[in-house]
Amino acid sequence: MKKTQRILQIQLFVAALLSIVIIILYETQLILPGTLFSNDESAKLTIVQFIMQFVTLAACPIALYLFKIAPIRRNLTSPKALSIWGTLRIQMLCVPMVTNIWLYYSTGFSTGHFYMFLILGICLFLVYPSETRCKKELQ
Repeated sequence: MKKTQRILQIQLFVAALLSIVIIILYETQLILPGTLFSNDESAKLTIVQFIMQFVTLAACPIALYLFKIAPIRRNLTSPKALSIWGTLRIQMLCVPMVTNIWLYYSTGFSTGHFYMFLILGICLFLVYPSETRCKKELQ
């Protein structure tokens, strides 16, 4: 159980650390913000924003209710299964979160991406793999 909990916590902390590194790199201007799209590519920016909004708004409820889905609930019988499904749940939140913070800076401070980053970051607190949560989800 402890091993599974540590694996899930490490995944969460690596994503948070990667987000912090991206923020530091752009805020210290080691990487210049706004270099992904030029002014004449606003249509591409709109498409990217739409896709990320859809992914964010789909990932949040799915990740939060993933362990309440009956086939998945029946499959959660061992720490190995918890590790697999827990990894899926954490990555459903972490991958779009890191992508959104990167897009926020690389598109020139498009605030929609920052708000989606915050929403996904708050969702991570709701699925944090504490020992109590891991035991509860296996029962």
